[in-house]
Amino acid sequence: MKSSRRKFLRTISVSAAVLTAGGTAESPAKASAATSDARRPRIHENSAAPPKLRTAYSWWSLIGLPRGGPEWDMAEKFLRVKEAGFEGIEMWVEPKDETQVRRLLDATGLFLGTGGHPNSVDDFKKFLSQVKRLRAEYIFVHPGNAFMSDDDAVKLVSDGYKVAYDMGIAMTLETHRGTVTENPYRAIRLAERIPELRLTGDLSHYGVDGEMGGAPAPDLIRRLSPLLDRIETMQTRITNGEQVQVDVGAGDGKLAQNWVELWAEGIRRWRKRAQPGDWFPFATELGPPPYSILDLEGKEISDRWEQSLVMKRLITEAWEQGEKQPKA
Repeated sequence: MKSSRRKFLRTISVSAAVLTAGGTAESPAKASAATSDARRPRIHENSAAPPKLRTAYSWWSLIGLPRGGPEWDMAEKFLRVKEAGFEGIEMWVEPKDETQVRRLLDATGLFLGTGGHPNSVDDFKKFLSQVKRLRAEYIFVHPGNAFMSDDDAVKLVSDGYKVAYDMGIAMTLETHRGTVTENPYRAIRLAERIPELRLTGDLSHYGVDGEMGGAPAPDLIRRLSPLLDRIETMQTRITNGEQVQVDVGAGDGKLAQNWVELWAEGIRRWRKRAQPGDWFPFATELGPPPYSILDLEGKEISDRWEQSLVMKRLITEAWEQGEKQPKA
């Protein structure tokens, strides 16, 4: 009886709140998220153009390339990325390389997305100052570690966002093992407590965390759904749930197409909230050894450059799927 009475009183309270607000009731969390989103620096060009896709190549993926020959120098790597049809490059820039990187960006017309591993407010300030110098379009960060408490992780990330907002820099957290986004459960808990949180979806890490790399796309989407709502950029790497990075051949097999469908759902949700002038960075990221699998002679079993071009095509497929409603 007491339980029924409490339920009744709660119902009356909610109804009164709705009437007072003129017929609508919004949760504090949603109201906070809406306020935060209005202030959020966006990945954006100064135009009223429809939201669009822009592809990038991960600098890390270029380590050791080309396969079987002398490694390309920095200038050659930038040129190869440009000639392959990519529009940007994602890289963690050493201070000693800043001048050369900026010069090569200007020469090739590639945009820059940059990463960092800040572990304190001072780290965020130092890193974001470099981002300003480099004129990067956005940043994807790997803050903290997998063993921080939830409260410490929330404080570190929230403080970082305050710095980024004050400096007008679009910032995401990459979904990555060994950081505060160690696994989907942890990342979802952070999203519940940090309205500002936006993500770079390197979802291969979660395919390994949950041993679900070979799961059907609907299962992947269902399990990662709260995070797909926060994704602002993506990186392509395909896992089978055991190895974080596998060769997918031409990309037309079931495993690769499951991941294309997952990426497409992330894009579809981004498009629903995107504004004119916004753009979606999607980078190919196929790591060198030990991410890349080696044979018994210590040689990579895959040609990462060729696989990156396959990934670029799969990105386009995901974008095209993301423009349509999912199949019933």
